[in-house]
Amino acid sequence: MKPSTLLFFVVALGVALSPGYAPGQAKDTRAEVALQAAIKKEVVDGDLKSAIEQYRKLAQGRDRAVAAKALVRMGECYEKLGDAESRKAYERVLREYADQTGAAAEARARLAANPKAVLMDVREDHEWQAGHAVEAVHLGKGILERDLEMAYPDKDTEIIMYCGGGFRSALTADAAQRMGYRKVASLIGGYRALVMANWAMRTGE
Repeated sequence: MKPSTLLFFVVALGVALSPGYAPGQAKDTRAEVALQAAIKKEVVDGDLKSAIEQYRKLAQGRDRAVAAKALVRMGECYEKLGDAESRKAYERVLREYADQTGAAAEARARLAANPKAVLMDVREDHEWQAGHAVEAVHLGKGILERDLEMAYPDKDTEIIMYCGGGFRSALTADAAQRMGYRKVASLIGGYRALVMANWAMRTGE
């Protein structure tokens, strides 16, 4: 074995066995570097459209923390462009990345500035009374198909449904879509995810 080859092997082995090393660490570092590059494209270069494309790619990656941050930044870029796509980016953070508390809190703050979206609790009455998001309205799964059109006749109303963990709200979202509602989503993780994301809660009616 050549000395240069042996040296490379020893260095590589040392890195692999060093404390704190994990096989996915390099990949995670690359994702963070790519995120910073996209932020530079947005903030320093002022190239919002190119930054959006970079954020979009990062949002498809496996690093959930980076993906959530990228979606929030993408929403901010759309806001600067006056594009309504910003809401979709923020809502996706709340649906799919509620466990990323920092990004979820930022997305929630952005949505609060434009409170047209409806956060709907589809759990049973006793679950609602035990605790629910302050911003939420209650329309239980059992009566949703009966009362939804009366409560929200506009089929373009943006509705984010949640239950305890995400299963029942997936069913109610599907039912609403079959009724013609075009902007309905189920919150992944449900009430538990909202609690993890430190959403303001209250009890009672």
